[in-house]
Amino acid sequence: PELKATTFLAPPSRLLALLAVATLLAGCAEAPEPEPDPARAVRVAAPESAPAAPPVEVVGRLALRDEQQLAFRVPGIVAEVSVRAGEKVGAQQVLARLDTTEVDAAVEEAKAAAEKARRDYQRGKRLHADQVITQTELDDLATALEVARSRLARARFNQRHAVIRAPADGVVLRRMVEPNETVAGGQPVLGFGADGGGFVLDAALPDSEALRVALSDPATIRVDALPDLRIDGAVSELGQRADPRTGTFDIEVALQAEKARELASGLVARARILPADSRKATHSRIPLSALVEGDAEGVLIFLIDEGGEHVRAREVRVRWFDDDGAVLEQPLPARARVVSIGAGFLRDGQAVRVIEN
Repeated sequence: PELKATTFLAPPSRLLALLAVATLLAGCAEAPEPEPDPARAVRVAAPESAPAAPPVEVVGRLALRDEQQLAFRVPGIVAEVSVRAGEKVGAQQVLARLDTTEVDAAVEEAKAAAEKARRDYQRGKRLHADQVITQTELDDLATALEVARSRLARARFNQRHAVIRAPADGVVLRRMVEPNETVAGGQPVLGFGADGGGFVLDAALPDSEALRVALSDPATIRVDALPDLRIDGAVSELGQRADPRTGTFDIEVALQAEKARELASGLVARARILPADSRKATHSRIPLSALVEGDAEGVLIFLIDEGGEHVRAREVRVRWFDDDGAVLEQPLPARARVVSIGAGFLRDGQAVRVIEN
Protein backbone atom coordinates (compact mmCIF):
# COMPACT_ATOMS: atom_id res chain seq x y z
CA PRO A 1 0.00 0.00 0.00
CA GLU A 2 1.10 3.64 -0.68
CA LEU A 3 2.60 5.45 2.37
CA LYS A 4 1.56 9.06 3.10
CA ALA A 5 3.54 11.69 5.10
CA THR A 6 1.82 12.71 8.30
CA THR A 7 2.32 15.96 10.24
CA PHE A 8 1.91 15.77 13.99
CA LEU A 9 0.65 18.97 15.74
CA ALA A 10 0.81 19.42 19.45
CA PRO A 11 -2.47 20.22 21.05
CA PRO A 12 -2.99 23.91 22.13
CA SER A 13 -2.94 23.02 25.81
CA ARG A 14 0.55 21.61 25.48
CA LEU A 15 1.87 24.79 23.74
CA LEU A 16 0.59 26.96 26.55
CA ALA A 17 2.33 24.75 29.08
CA LEU A 18 5.63 25.02 27.25
CA LEU A 19 5.37 28.81 27.15
CA ALA A 20 4.69 28.98 30.88
CA VAL A 21 7.74 26.83 31.62
CA ALA A 22 9.93 29.07 29.42
CA THR A 23 8.70 32.18 31.22
CA LEU A 24 9.36 30.63 34.63
CA LEU A 25 12.89 29.70 33.65
CA ALA A 26 13.55 33.24 32.37
CA GLY A 27 12.28 34.71 35.64
CA CYS A 28 14.66 32.56 37.62
CA ALA A 29 17.60 34.28 35.96
CA GLU A 30 19.00 37.09 38.23
CA ALA A 31 17.85 40.61 37.00
CA PRO A 32 20.73 43.18 36.69
CA GLU A 33 20.65 46.08 39.17
CA PRO A 34 20.03 49.57 37.62
CA GLU A 35 23.14 51.66 37.33
CA PRO A 36 23.22 54.70 39.71
CA ASP A 37 22.85 58.14 38.16
CA PRO A 38 26.23 59.70 37.50
CA ALA A 39 27.12 62.78 39.57
CA ARG A 40 26.12 65.86 37.61
CA ALA A 41 28.72 68.62 37.27
CA VAL A 42 27.61 71.97 38.69
CA ARG A 43 29.06 75.31 39.66
CA VAL A 44 28.23 76.95 42.95
CA ALA A 45 28.26 80.44 44.43
CA ALA A 46 28.32 81.75 47.97
CA PRO A 47 25.44 84.10 48.83
CA GLU A 48 26.40 87.74 49.18
CA SER A 49 25.14 90.17 51.79
CA ALA A 50 22.50 92.59 50.53
CA PRO A 51 20.19 95.27 51.96
CA ALA A 52 16.48 94.83 52.56
CA ALA A 53 15.49 97.25 49.79
CA PRO A 54 17.04 98.40 46.50
CA PRO A 55 18.56 101.86 45.99
CA VAL A 56 16.32 104.63 44.71
CA GLU A 57 17.07 105.47 41.08
CA VAL A 58 16.13 108.92 39.78
CA VAL A 59 16.74 110.83 36.53
CA GLY A 60 16.89 114.62 36.33
CA ARG A 61 18.85 117.60 35.08
CA LEU A 62 21.86 119.33 36.54
CA ALA A 63 21.68 122.98 37.58
CA LEU A 64 23.82 125.39 39.52
CA ARG A 65 22.58 125.61 43.08
CA ASP A 66 22.55 129.43 42.97
CA GLU A 67 20.89 129.75 39.58
CA GLN A 68 18.56 132.69 38.95
CA GLN A 69 16.90 134.74 36.23
CA LEU A 70 17.81 138.43 36.03
CA ALA A 71 15.28 141.02 34.86
CA PHE A 72 14.67 144.77 34.72
CA ARG A 73 12.41 146.28 37.35
CA VAL A 74 10.56 148.49 34.87
CA PRO A 75 9.39 148.04 31.26
CA GLY A 76 11.35 149.65 28.47
CA ILE A 77 13.49 149.27 25.38
CA VAL A 78 16.71 147.26 25.74
CA ALA A 79 19.65 149.50 24.94
CA GLU A 80 22.49 147.01 25.51
CA VAL A 81 23.18 143.38 26.39
CA SER A 82 26.93 143.17 26.94
CA VAL A 83 27.39 139.44 27.62
CA ARG A 84 26.80 136.11 25.89
CA ALA A 85 25.79 132.70 27.24
CA GLY A 86 28.73 130.86 28.78
CA GLU A 87 30.65 134.05 29.59
CA LYS A 88 32.27 134.37 33.01
CA VAL A 89 31.46 137.63 34.79
CA GLY A 90 32.47 139.38 38.01
CA ALA A 91 30.31 140.72 40.80
CA GLN A 92 28.57 144.05 39.98
CA GLN A 93 29.63 143.88 36.33
CA VAL A 94 27.06 145.57 34.04
CA LEU A 95 25.33 142.88 31.99
CA ALA A 96 22.48 144.78 30.31
CA ARG A 97 20.76 148.16 30.43
CA LEU A 98 17.56 149.82 29.26
CA ASP A 99 17.15 153.05 27.37
CA THR A 100 16.73 155.22 30.48
CA THR A 101 15.18 158.27 28.85
CA GLU A 102 11.80 157.59 30.43
CA VAL A 103 13.06 156.56 33.88
CA ASP A 104 15.48 159.49 34.02
CA ALA A 105 12.60 161.85 33.24
CA ALA A 106 10.54 160.22 35.99
CA VAL A 107 13.35 160.85 38.46
CA GLU A 108 13.64 164.53 37.50
CA GLU A 109 9.88 164.94 37.79
CA ALA A 110 9.84 163.31 41.21
CA LYS A 111 12.77 165.49 42.35
CA ALA A 112 10.94 168.66 41.32
CA ALA A 113 7.77 167.53 43.09
CA ALA A 114 9.71 166.72 46.23
CA GLU A 115 11.43 170.11 46.17
CA LYS A 116 8.09 171.91 45.75
CA ALA A 117 6.58 169.92 48.63
CA ARG A 118 9.57 170.84 50.80
CA ARG A 119 9.15 174.52 50.03
CA ASP A 120 5.40 174.36 50.72
CA TYR A 121 6.03 172.74 54.07
CA GLN A 122 8.63 175.34 55.08
CA ARG A 123 6.28 178.17 54.11
CA GLY A 124 3.47 176.46 55.99
CA LYS A 125 5.57 176.29 59.13
CA ARG A 126 6.05 180.05 59.02
CA LEU A 127 2.37 180.67 58.38
CA HIS A 128 1.44 178.37 61.25
CA ALA A 129 3.79 180.29 63.53
CA ASP A 130 2.00 183.49 62.50
CA GLN A 131 -1.33 181.69 63.13
CA VAL A 132 -2.35 182.08 59.48
CA ILE A 133 -3.02 178.34 58.92
CA THR A 134 -4.20 175.69 61.31
CA GLN A 135 -2.25 172.70 62.63
CA THR A 136 -4.30 170.40 60.42
CA GLU A 137 -3.26 172.33 57.32
CA LEU A 138 0.38 172.17 58.39
CA ASP A 139 0.05 168.41 58.93
CA ASP A 140 -1.37 168.05 55.42
CA LEU A 141 1.68 169.84 54.02
CA ALA A 142 3.98 167.51 55.97
CA THR A 143 2.14 164.50 54.59
CA ALA A 144 2.44 165.84 51.04
CA LEU A 145 6.20 166.22 51.57
CA GLU A 146 6.55 162.60 52.72
CA VAL A 147 4.55 161.37 49.72
CA ALA A 148 6.74 163.37 47.33
CA ARG A 149 9.90 161.98 48.90
CA SER A 150 8.56 158.43 48.64
CA ARG A 151 7.81 158.95 44.95
CA LEU A 152 11.34 160.24 44.41
CA ALA A 153 12.81 157.19 46.17
CA ARG A 154 10.71 154.87 43.99
CA ALA A 155 11.77 156.68 40.79
CA ARG A 156 15.44 156.40 41.79
CA PHE A 157 14.95 152.71 42.62
CA ASN A 158 13.49 152.10 39.15
CA GLN A 159 16.38 154.05 37.65
CA ARG A 160 18.94 151.83 39.39
CA HIS A 161 17.14 148.69 38.22
CA ALA A 162 17.07 149.80 34.61
CA VAL A 163 20.60 148.33 34.65
CA ILE A 164 21.29 144.65 35.34
CA ARG A 165 24.49 143.91 37.25
CA ALA A 166 25.94 140.53 38.15
CA PRO A 167 24.92 139.74 41.74
CA ALA A 168 28.13 137.74 42.29
CA ASP A 169 31.00 136.12 40.45
CA GLY A 170 29.50 133.55 38.10
CA VAL A 171 28.55 132.58 34.60
CA VAL A 172 25.86 133.68 32.15
CA LEU A 173 23.68 130.65 31.43
CA ARG A 174 21.19 132.07 28.94
CA ARG A 175 20.56 135.27 26.99
CA MET A 176 16.85 135.77 26.31
CA VAL A 177 16.67 139.24 24.69
CA GLU A 178 18.57 141.38 22.23
CA PRO A 179 19.08 145.17 21.95
CA ASN A 180 16.10 147.23 20.73
CA GLU A 181 13.58 144.70 22.03
CA THR A 182 10.81 145.99 24.27
CA VAL A 183 10.54 144.10 27.55
CA ALA A 184 8.04 144.11 30.38
CA GLY A 185 8.98 144.71 33.97
CA GLY A 186 10.14 141.43 35.52
CA GLN A 187 10.57 139.68 32.15
CA PRO A 188 13.65 137.39 32.29
CA VAL A 189 16.56 138.85 30.36
CA LEU A 190 19.53 136.70 31.43
CA GLY A 191 20.00 133.36 33.17
CA PHE A 192 22.78 133.57 35.74
CA GLY A 193 24.59 131.04 37.92
CA ALA A 194 26.74 132.11 40.84
CA ASP A 195 30.09 130.48 41.55
CA GLY A 196 30.68 128.68 44.83
CA GLY A 197 27.30 127.02 45.22
CA GLY A 198 28.15 123.97 43.14
CA PHE A 199 25.80 121.82 41.11
CA VAL A 200 22.58 120.05 42.09
CA LEU A 201 20.43 117.43 40.40
CA ASP A 202 16.78 118.45 40.20
CA ALA A 203 14.36 115.54 39.84
CA ALA A 204 11.06 114.11 41.07
CA LEU A 205 10.13 110.92 42.95
CA PRO A 206 6.89 108.94 43.18
CA ASP A 207 5.35 108.82 46.62
CA SER A 208 6.45 105.23 47.35
CA GLU A 209 10.11 106.19 46.94
CA ALA A 210 9.85 109.71 48.37
CA LEU A 211 8.75 108.23 51.70
CA ARG A 212 11.96 106.15 51.86
CA VAL A 213 14.32 109.06 51.22
CA ALA A 214 15.55 111.50 53.87
CA LEU A 215 17.79 114.57 53.87
CA SER A 216 21.53 113.78 53.75
CA ASP A 217 21.03 110.29 52.30
CA PRO A 218 24.16 109.50 50.24
CA ALA A 219 23.95 109.24 46.46
CA THR A 220 26.09 108.49 43.43
CA ILE A 221 25.53 110.62 40.32
CA ARG A 222 26.26 109.55 36.74
CA VAL A 223 26.07 111.93 33.78
CA ASP A 224 24.81 110.53 30.48
CA ALA A 225 27.21 112.70 28.45
CA LEU A 226 30.19 111.62 30.60
CA PRO A 227 29.70 107.87 31.17
CA ASP A 228 33.03 107.36 32.96
CA LEU A 229 32.36 110.08 35.54
CA ARG A 230 31.02 109.18 38.99
CA ILE A 231 30.27 111.93 41.50
CA ASP A 232 29.32 111.48 45.13
CA GLY A 233 26.49 113.56 46.51
CA ALA A 234 23.72 113.73 49.09
CA VAL A 235 20.04 114.65 49.23
CA SER A 236 19.90 118.38 50.00
CA GLU A 237 16.18 119.17 49.54
CA LEU A 238 13.05 117.02 49.65
CA GLY A 239 9.61 118.36 48.83
CA GLN A 240 6.88 117.79 51.40
CA ARG A 241 3.96 118.36 49.04
CA ALA A 242 3.21 116.43 45.86
CA ASP A 243 2.88 118.19 42.54
CA PRO A 244 -0.90 118.26 41.87
CA ARG A 245 -0.36 117.52 38.17
CA THR A 246 2.04 114.58 38.40
CA GLY A 247 1.69 113.38 41.99
CA THR A 248 5.48 113.37 42.39
CA PHE A 249 7.68 115.00 45.02
CA ASP A 250 10.53 117.36 44.06
CA ILE A 251 13.99 116.31 45.18
CA GLU A 252 17.40 117.97 44.97
CA VAL A 253 20.71 116.10 45.21
CA ALA A 254 23.83 118.21 45.86
CA LEU A 255 27.03 117.13 44.07
CA GLN A 256 30.52 117.30 45.51
CA ALA A 257 31.95 120.52 44.09
CA GLU A 258 35.51 119.32 43.41
CA LYS A 259 34.36 116.74 40.83
CA ALA A 260 31.71 118.89 39.15
CA ARG A 261 33.87 121.50 37.44
CA GLU A 262 33.53 119.98 33.98
CA LEU A 263 29.74 119.94 34.15
CA ALA A 264 27.24 122.30 32.57
CA SER A 265 23.78 123.32 33.65
CA GLY A 266 21.06 121.32 31.91
CA LEU A 267 22.92 118.02 31.48
CA VAL A 268 20.86 114.87 32.01
CA ALA A 269 22.10 112.88 35.01
CA ARG A 270 21.08 109.86 37.06
CA ALA A 271 21.37 109.48 40.82
CA ARG A 272 21.41 106.27 42.84
CA ILE A 273 20.26 107.21 46.33
CA LEU A 274 20.87 104.92 49.32
CA PRO A 275 18.09 105.34 51.91
CA ALA A 276 18.51 103.87 55.38
CA ASP A 277 16.93 100.54 54.34
CA SER A 278 19.44 100.25 51.48
CA ARG A 279 22.57 100.79 53.57
CA LYS A 280 22.36 97.88 56.03
CA ALA A 281 23.12 94.42 54.61
CA THR A 282 20.73 91.97 56.30
CA HIS A 283 19.66 89.65 53.47
CA SER A 284 21.21 87.15 51.06
CA ARG A 285 21.76 87.81 47.37
CA ILE A 286 22.22 84.96 44.89
CA PRO A 287 22.77 84.90 41.10
CA LEU A 288 19.69 84.91 38.89
CA SER A 289 20.92 81.68 37.31
CA ALA A 290 20.39 79.90 40.65
CA LEU A 291 16.61 80.33 40.42
CA VAL A 292 14.97 77.24 38.91
CA GLU A 293 11.22 77.77 38.92
CA GLY A 294 8.52 79.35 41.01
CA ASP A 295 5.96 82.09 41.33
CA ALA A 296 5.08 84.97 43.63
CA GLU A 297 4.87 82.57 46.58
CA GLY A 298 8.38 81.19 46.19
CA VAL A 299 11.11 79.92 43.88
CA LEU A 300 13.19 76.76 43.96
CA ILE A 301 16.95 76.72 44.50
CA PHE A 302 19.45 73.92 45.22
CA LEU A 303 21.96 73.99 48.06
CA ILE A 304 25.00 71.74 48.40
CA ASP A 305 24.62 69.52 51.49
CA GLU A 306 27.18 69.29 54.25
CA GLY A 307 28.93 66.37 52.63
CA GLY A 308 29.42 68.32 49.44
CA GLU A 309 28.24 65.45 47.21
CA HIS A 310 24.48 65.93 47.00
CA VAL A 311 21.99 68.75 46.65
CA ARG A 312 18.92 69.65 48.65
CA ALA A 313 16.04 71.55 47.09
CA ARG A 314 14.82 74.58 49.00
CA GLU A 315 11.98 76.99 48.33
CA VAL A 316 12.73 80.66 49.02
CA ARG A 317 10.99 83.98 48.45
CA VAL A 318 12.59 86.82 46.52
CA ARG A 319 12.42 90.29 48.07
CA TRP A 320 13.77 92.26 45.08
CA PHE A 321 15.85 91.87 41.93
CA ASP A 322 18.84 93.79 40.62
CA ASP A 323 20.59 93.53 37.25
CA ASP A 324 22.02 90.03 37.72
CA GLY A 325 20.93 88.85 41.15
CA ALA A 326 18.00 88.18 43.45
CA VAL A 327 17.82 89.30 47.07
CA LEU A 328 16.00 86.77 49.23
CA GLU A 329 13.39 87.47 51.87
CA GLN A 330 15.31 85.49 54.53
CA PRO A 331 19.10 85.03 54.82
CA LEU A 332 20.56 81.67 53.89
CA PRO A 333 22.55 79.64 56.44
CA ALA A 334 26.15 80.55 57.11
CA ARG A 335 28.60 78.95 54.65
CA ALA A 336 25.76 77.96 52.34
CA ARG A 337 26.64 77.15 48.75
CA VAL A 338 23.95 77.54 46.12
CA VAL A 339 24.05 75.88 42.69
CA SER A 340 24.51 78.72 40.20
CA ILE A 341 25.15 76.76 36.96
CA GLY A 342 23.31 73.53 36.21
CA ALA A 343 20.44 73.94 38.68
CA GLY A 344 17.82 73.41 35.97
CA PHE A 345 18.84 69.74 35.54
CA LEU A 346 18.79 68.70 39.21
CA ARG A 347 16.36 67.01 41.55
CA ASP A 348 16.31 66.83 45.31
CA GLY A 349 19.02 64.53 46.70
CA GLN A 350 20.85 64.09 43.41
CA ALA A 351 24.58 63.48 43.47
CA VAL A 352 26.67 66.31 42.10
CA ARG A 353 30.26 67.10 41.35
CA VAL A 354 31.25 70.69 42.11
CA ILE A 355 33.43 72.32 39.49
CA GLU A 356 35.57 75.02 40.98
CA ASN A 357 35.68 78.36 39.17
